[in-house]
Amino acid sequence: MSKDRISITRIYLILFAFINFTMVLNESSFRQVPSADSTLKILKALFLLLELVLFILNSFVIEKSYRTKPLLLLLMLLGALFAFMAVYGTDISTLTLFLIILNAKNVPLDKIFRIFLATFFLGVLFVIACCLAGILPDLVNERYSADFLARLILRSAHYTRHSFGFLSSNQIPFELMAFYIIYLAWRGPKTSWFFHLFIQVVNIFVFALCGARFIFLLVLLSFAVFVLLRILYGKHGKRKGSGIRPGNWIFFFCGLLSVASVVLYRHIPRKLDELVNFRITYAYEALKHYGVQVLGSGFTAGTLNDPETMGYMVVDNGYLFLLLQRGILFFLLILLLWTLATHTAGKGKNPYLYFAFLEVALVNLIDSHLTSYRFLPLLLVLLHDKDPLLTGEKRRKTSGER
Repeated sequence: MSKDRISITRIYLILFAFINFTMVLNESSFRQVPSADSTLKILKALFLLLELVLFILNSFVIEKSYRTKPLLLLLMLLGALFAFMAVYGTDISTLTLFLIILNAKNVPLDKIFRIFLATFFLGVLFVIACCLAGILPDLVNERYSADFLARLILRSAHYTRHSFGFLSSNQIPFELMAFYIIYLAWRGPKTSWFFHLFIQVVNIFVFALCGARFIFLLVLLSFAVFVLLRILYGKHGKRKGSGIRPGNWIFFFCGLLSVASVVLYRHIPRKLDELVNFRITYAYEALKHYGVQVLGSGFTAGTLNDPETMGYMVVDNGYLFLLLQRGILFFLLILLLWTLATHTAGKGKNPYLYFAFLEVALVNLIDSHLTSYRFLPLLLVLLHDKDPLLTGEKRRKTSGER
């Protein structure tokens, strides 16, 4: 590996660490502090500029070795994003995300996952510490639920949900779930049983303090998937063979399922709607109000802060949320991006990494993470089909690496 490439890789990883930490803070109550919010906006603009400079350096310093199809898709996404921004205003975070994907070529996935998990974990701890120190507020809301989890763990239908410095009470559960899924995708069979036990104990405490029963169940599901993979593939966790798997199309399947639930709303059993906290009803009302546009209905559509709507029209389904806000074109391109990344992971021998994609597809049925930083390392797989994390081979050290 040349010295220029090593330098570019180091710059990328340092920048990636700062961006990831900043994105965690961007979803906290720091957004409600004017001086902190201004600082975060400046940092995001600076990071976008630095990623753009890095992309230019990559084009001249490192040989052009991008695969044609993923590069073409990313360029199409950038075009769709620019069209959206021309109508509704700037979207720095998504633009930076695409540049991060483009600049990740030749950067080892192992280092990307390692740095992501470290900065993600530190960012969440920092927000919680600021809340406990009284710097950030702990937003509290009261909920009532008669489901079996409330009776089993909370011993009551009434429970209090804490935000611990974030903007909503379900963010801490989401951070735990995202950390667990990405960690399992990275470490696979090397994950210790003690780590699993620790995560599940934390999962119980997080549910008791923050609620979010669906996320609680998804964290349990992640552990169940790990046990199943250990049984099927043993301690080494390598899958024999490669090729297309039916699960490669799960993002399109979940997207179509989400759209069908709204189109066939009047035929959906009410019990099913109640089971998912009336997500289908709210999505139906929102899409009926806004309609489906080629370039979407803007940033506030499907959120609580839209001044045009009087009723509760929050869309918690990630597929419908993306379709509503960004439109048909961006919706289809993002699903294609995730599908190609899933296909790339499916060609490798790492079943833990592959199943992480399937779990993310399911997660987006209850919340929006299709363009979130939380699962960004998985999208970076797109341009890394020969990476040891996928192939299951040990990384070869070259004389230029340290």
